[in-house]
Formats: sequence, structure tokens, C-alpha cells
Amino acid sequence: MKKWLLIIIVLLVCLGGLALPAAIGWWIEDRATQAVAENRPEADLEWHRGWFRSNAKIRSDEVDLDLQFRHFSMQPPGWLAVNGRALLREPLASVDFSAHLDPTGDTVLNASAPSLEVPGDVAWHYRRPEIDLNIKRDSGIDLSGRAERLFILDAVGNRLVLDRPDLAAEWHEISGPGSPASDRGESNAIQTGARVQLTIRASRPDQPASRLDLAITNIDPATLEQLLAALRQIGTSQAGSAAAGLGAIGAASAWQQLAAKGIQIRVTGLELDGQLMLSGAFLPQTNRLEISGEGAESTLLDWWAIVLGLTRRLPPEQARQMARIALDELSAGRESAIERDRRRNHIMIDFDTAVSR
Repeated sequence: MKKWLLIIIVLLVCLGGLALPAAIGWWIEDRATQAVAENRPEADLEWHRGWFRSNAKIRSDEVDLDLQFRHFSMQPPGWLAVNGRALLREPLASVDFSAHLDPTGDTVLNASAPSLEVPGDVAWHYRRPEIDLNIKRDSGIDLSGRAERLFILDAVGNRLVLDRPDLAAEWHEISGPGSPASDRGESNAIQTGARVQLTIRASRPDQPASRLDLAITNIDPATLEQLLAALRQIGTSQAGSAAAGLGAIGAASAWQQLAAKGIQIRVTGLELDGQLMLSGAFLPQTNRLEISGEGAESTLLDWWAIVLGLTRRLPPEQARQMARIALDELSAGRESAIERDRRRNHIMIDFDTAVSR
């Protein structure tokens, strides 16, 4: 009797294992069909479901998708893996991607393209961009991206070229007690919200590397979602329209809520062309801006002029002139915390000031 019971159990396990890939295939088809119907009801969906593999084609005005699913994947190991290609209409690009749901419940995605062009008043041209995304079950997200070269340019002559731009970002939601009590019996207050850790590295042609380390803390996720939704509305609306105006009001309101809830933005390190090092913080709740550092004045003017030109659409010569005038005014102020040594092309910055609303 025990022998037959053992055989039955083994058979049931084998049958369950064989049925699992088919069940995963049915589940992903059901979810995908529902998602397309809700988000792109005008899209055409063609699905071919097999026992261990499924194929799908999605055609819409914005994108064409060709997908190949592997149910209960062994390489890479996981419940589900997908490879595919997306042909985007705007921006025009062909993106190859792969993703899988691993045994721990994390989702891992890789996407790459030969090139990517994002048009606009300021155009972004990526050569061989690639991103990796890891969405963790514990509410954490890791994002990394890189490209062979990035061109940022506008119609009035401003141009920023970056070699080997590289980005690494971490998002982590905090809910519950802070760090454990110290040896003296002290404990931290309850922490909620989220934090973002961001590192960007790149080099201008024939220049040493530049680097930005940024930390954003005390983020309220729900309010951040409202801010992003308002910014999307602005981006998809015609300039000057009522929809764009409502989006701007929504964005301002969301930002005020983030500030009231204590969001903090800290630049733990900013190195430009290996010649200028800065650090600082913006504390919206108290409306304070802190910046300190030192380095080559010419490097500061180079980057300041580029940012002014691209953001305000000023010709390069006018942008540099405005940057120089602004620096002169800051260093000539009564309570200036900017010291300049023009003979050595050196500048020192150390100030704490209120930011006008």
C-alpha cells in the first residue's frame, strides 16, 4: 500500500510539473489580453499559446511589439521569460529587450537599441543606449543605463557631447522603524516614504570624467505619483492650452505637498571635468540652498553657460556672457561666500541662502 501511495504521489508531482508551464501560459495570456484592452483598446493583439512557449504580436499607432514567452524558464531560471522587439513610432527606434520573473519574485529587464533620438526644442541623441531594470519584491528598484555617446543640442547652436554616459539609480521605500537602537538605548524615529540614490558619470570629449552623486530622501510616493502624472499631462498637451495649464497647477500643488512632507535633495558630490568639485543640498521645507566647493573658474563658466543656453534657448555666446555676469554679481555681493583668484583661474564657493519661491 505504501509503495502504491508513493507511486501516486510521484505521478501527481510529475503531472503538476508538466501542467505548470501550460498554466503560466494561460495566466500570461489572460493578463496581457486584459492589459491591452484596458490601456490600448484600439490595438490589434494576435496570440499563439503553446505548452512551454507562446508568441504574441501587438500592433498599435504608437508601437509594434513582437514577443516570445518561455513558460517556467530554465535559462535564465524563473517562472517566466520573454524576449522581444519593439518598433516605436515616436521617438522612432527599434528596441530589443528581454525580461524574466525569477524564483524570488523579482522582475529583471534589459533593453537596448542601436540608437535613440528624442526630438524637441532640446534634442537628445543616444548612440547604442542600454538599460537594466530590477524590480524587487521588497519595493526596491535598481536601474542602470549606459550609452556609447550622448548628444544634447538645440536649434540655436548649443551642443553638449558626452562620452560613455553611465547612470545608476536605486529606489527604496521605507516603512517602519529606523535603524536599530544604539548601545545607549536610543532609538530612531519612525521613518516612512522613499529614497532615491543616483549616480551619473560621463566625459566631455578630450576632458577628464565628470560625476554626480545625488540623494533624494523623505519622498512621499503617492504625492510623487501625482507630480509625475501632472508632468505627463504637461508633456502631452499643447503649449498654452487649458490642459497644460491644469497640469502646471497640479505639478505646483504636488511639489508643495512634497516640500511640506520634508523632501530633501542632497548633492553628495559633483565633479565637473575633473577640475571643479561641489556639494550641496536643497531643503524645500525650509527653502534653503547650500553649496560649497572649489576648482577651476573656467570649468564652472563652461557648464553654467551650457545649462543656461539649453534651458533658456540662448545662443552660446549670450549664454556665456549671462553666466559671467551672474558670477560677477554673486562674487561682488556684500555677504558673498564666493572667492575668486583669477590669476590662478581658481574659485571657492561656500554659501547658505534662502531660495525665492
